[in-house]
Amino acid sequence: MNSRRSQSGFGILEAIVALALFALAGSSLFVWINTNIETASRMRQRDDEQRRMQLAVAWLQTRNPLVEPGGEAEIEPGIHVRWQARALTPLTPGAPLPGGTLTPFRLALYELAVTVSAAGGGETRFTLRRVGVERDLPSESAPNQ
Repeated sequence: MNSRRSQSGFGILEAIVALALFALAGSSLFVWINTNIETASRMRQRDDEQRRMQLAVAWLQTRNPLVEPGGEAEIEPGIHVRWQARALTPLTPGAPLPGGTLTPFRLALYELAVTVSAAGGGETRFTLRRVGVERDLPSESAPNQ
């Protein structure tokens, strides 16, 4: 009879090595998952910021910076927009219509400094260029149509 017994199963050293390898793989996986969660969070924040900017631009397209050079409004529950316009060009007559008739409008280009803020926090600033329009009142010497 052989005095040595045949070994079956894991020894303590093998178990420690297996646990160390498992811990190393687990920590690497944890770091990878955490990085992906942080990236997804940044993407969600950027997406929210883009949505607020798009809402503000769409809303400001309905405003005439010549008439409303600055102001503040709540464009959606929890989303506020502030803007301040400055003229980039002087008021000029609109382009002539076919046939040489002048348009009854005067135009100027404006740059709007816009700040959009959300109720939950976060503020976005950007600039927007818009045309301001003023209806040119007919002069008294022009014939009535």
